[in-house]
Amino acid sequence: MAASPIARRPPASRPRSASCSLRLFVCGETAVVVEQDAARRGRGAYVIAIGAATELLVEIPHSFSDLDTLPLGRELRDASRARALAISTLHRRGMAGYGDSDSRIPPKGHADVAHDADSTFQAFTAAWLATHPQDLVVQLHGFADRRVDADVVVTTGDKAPTAAWARTIRDALRRLLPGRTVAAYPDDVDDLGATTNAQGRAIRGANGRFLHIEMSGSLRESLRRRASDRDRFIAGLAKALR
Repeated sequence: MAASPIARRPPASRPRSASCSLRLFVCGETAVVVEQDAARRGRGAYVIAIGAATELLVEIPHSFSDLDTLPLGRELRDASRARALAISTLHRRGMAGYGDSDSRIPPKGHADVAHDADSTFQAFTAAWLATHPQDLVVQLHGFADRRVDADVVVTTGDKAPTAAWARTIRDALRRLLPGRTVAAYPDDVDDLGATTNAQGRAIRGANGRFLHIEMSGSLRESLRRRASDRDRFIAGLAKALR
């Protein structure tokens, strides 16, 4: 678990991110890239482990609309010791987030970074692919109950039968969530396949590994209310993703 190229310590000179209204902070073995307070347009927030880490990127593209995915993503990052965490900072419909006082939609692209190939979120994913072409990117999402006959749907975003490695993760989640239905797209369900996800398309195009995990509203609420169940779920998911 040596430090990867994406996590090398930045030079002492003025960071390149300053030219696009992003700020870089380094605290110990962690680097954080966020927007400048006066120029918030939903470019996202990025946490990168500089030292030893698991070569895994956790992405939360709908931090505000898919309730509870943000805390679950943060806890997954900690439990898995993931190399990086990417978080959206604007509601997918353009409403402000992270303390913004206005609700402006970014001048280019969509507020929904999971479907915006021109977003900073997408650029970060591309940077990950350039240095981690075979390492896993996992996204956490949420859906309304009864949309599909399942509590969790895992998918690689491909309409072809689910890859063996993704089925292995599905089966691990089934053991982890007794009494819940865990499905894979398209093997078990025909919806929530993430086939138009911009990050997924880029990753598949580069022959990388992308895993999109959808969780029902009732499951997310249950995990939020029951700390012991949440801890067990996060620990089990982190183990399955390694």
